[in-house]
Amino acid sequence: MRTHLYFVLAILSFAYFDFQGVVTVRITSAKEIKTLDIRPKEFGIKPVIKGNTIEFKLLKPLQFVVEVNGYHQALHVFANPAETVQIDKLPASVKRQKRQT
Repeated sequence: MRTHLYFVLAILSFAYFDFQGVVTVRITSAKEIKTLDIRPKEFGIKPVIKGNTIEFKLLKPLQFVVEVNGYHQALHVFANPAETVQIDKLPASVKRQKRQT
């Protein structure tokens, strides 16, 4: 019995950003857009295509895939919530060290 292993080398494209409120996302393709899918479809993202540019709005943070001309041309998008944690003070147990110049 022979076993063949096949490896497919693909370039993975991804984008990530943080936001709060509503954000407009614009993606410009280097190639003509013949087909477009945004998955998972359950998110209900409704893109508008103008030439080689895709535009849509996000109302909340999501992680999804934009497939231009098939899944091999996918862009993985990580739209994250804006960070709300601010560190103003160090705990009393942490001592600051003076910088030596």
